[in-house]
Amino acid sequence: MLRRNTKVDATVYIFRSEVQAITGEAKRFPDIETGGDLYGTFTHGNMPVIWLASGPGPKAKHFPTHFEQDVRFMNHWQSRLMEEFGLQYVGSWHSHHTLSLSQPSPGDVRSAKNYAVNHSRKRTLEIITNHEGRKMVTSLRPYFYPNAQEGGWIPASFTTLASESPLRSRLGVEEVAFSNSLDWREISHQAYTLGASSPPDVADVPTSEGSDFPPELEVAIGRLECDGIEVEERGDFFMLTIPAGLDRVLAVLIKNSGSLGIVQVNYIDRTSGINENIMSQIRQAGIPLFNPRKPTKCFERHLCDYR
Repeated sequence: MLRRNTKVDATVYIFRSEVQAITGEAKRFPDIETGGDLYGTFTHGNMPVIWLASGPGPKAKHFPTHFEQDVRFMNHWQSRLMEEFGLQYVGSWHSHHTLSLSQPSPGDVRSAKNYAVNHSRKRTLEIITNHEGRKMVTSLRPYFYPNAQEGGWIPASFTTLASESPLRSRLGVEEVAFSNSLDWREISHQAYTLGASSPPDVADVPTSEGSDFPPELEVAIGRLECDGIEVEERGDFFMLTIPAGLDRVLAVLIKNSGSLGIVQVNYIDRTSGINENIMSQIRQAGIPLFNPRKPTKCFERHLCDYR
């Protein structure tokens, strides 16, 4: 079963240079996920203060629906920043690019819990970025876990500090590696917005390993008769990643509120870097949208044909 998040607000303090560093890195990967690590301290009220935000390491892995940091890169910087500045790892950031999934996924929550348990820590932080609107403005939203070992995130908002973190210049020539060769000064203030996270309308934090999975969706997925389909629950949505040939997938976003229904389909070619929303083509072709309760004319019957 699932339970609701507790409506408690938190404040995340962050230097503007780190906001711009995160924004610039997220914009480099508009169609697949990227991310980095957050280093800082905590206030007397146990609120996080982000002094430095890294980019991905050279061996990080970027996928349409998740991001894997370079572990060796992360371990190096955790040790160095603690030894030189007394900064600790306080969390991570990653992008959900253009699929409008602004909240942590159940997989994100599990990762936060696993890290907290494995490293005997309670507090951790997650920042999620999205590219929004026709101008692709990058939004940043914080999610704070006051006790990640036992619970999920709580809503949070940003408070920005002075323009440049005083520790960023202290990195010297290694700032290039830390920030994946990005110069945060080149990122305009108009390129991003700082949003506040809010409680989900429905429960999204698992209290056990299982969750309520709609049987209609399970039946519909079975009718696809495609191997290698991955399903991830993300708050109010389910994300289906359907293989569509070598290095190509269909990313199907299904809203799980009231009645199931497809809200977006992206065709992703990892080799060429294509990530195209094909919903308009689907409608123009007259292909009926996903309706698992009326299987005679279902969208999923056409997905394998599109592949």
